[in-house]
Amino acid sequence: MSNRYPSSISPEQLIQAYMLGIFPMASSRKDKKIVFVDPEYRALMPIGKFKASKSLIRLAKKRPFEITMNKAFVNVIRSCAIVNRTETWINQIYRK
Repeated sequence: MSNRYPSSISPEQLIQAYMLGIFPMASSRKDKKIVFVDPEYRALMPIGKFKASKSLIRLAKKRPFEITMNKAFVNVIRSCAIVNRTETWINQIYRK
């Protein structure tokens, strides 16, 4: 893993970084410094060729849950940082 990237970039540069698999993170919960990480290995999910299984389709048709986007971002990040975790890369900067 490498963290040789600048700590101040534009939104466009951040999107480009994500597209290249480079992302910002802190080393720990208490770390105030954000570094850009370029992991050696990545998991890729080719959503263009995604095929839902029959059981997933049946579950989706039952609508046992609600799918939303960008409705509770801060709460989701806060929960990811504290629920069932002793350590996390999500520091206070991310949890404002």
